[in-house]
Amino acid sequence: MLGFTSVLIIDRYTKIELTNKSIIFFVVIFSLAIGALWEISEFTSDKILGTHSQMGLDDTMIDMLLNLAGGIVAGGIAYFKLRKGKERFIDRLLKTMKMKVRVRVR
Repeated sequence: MLGFTSVLIIDRYTKIELTNKSIIFFVVIFSLAIGALWEISEFTSDKILGTHSQMGLDDTMIDMLLNLAGGIVAGGIAYFKLRKGKERFIDRLLKTMKMKVRVRVR
């Protein structure tokens, strides 16, 4: 969902105009990228600190498959949220975020 929010901000506040399909693609790829960074950090901590975060190739591949599954689920949520219109969804999201910020400030 972090990838979904990030790509909506990119779409809204830059000159880059993204289609709904490209947004969904970004969400899936973003989740895989974050998973890869996590696996790299586990590998690095195992080598430098001597921890045992990675149990082998099977552990890494299962983690990456679960990252892919999570990305597909988030992409599906993005699809259903965007099918009524990207601008409408973004406006509602920003309005909700502003309301939550006001509540936390008080």
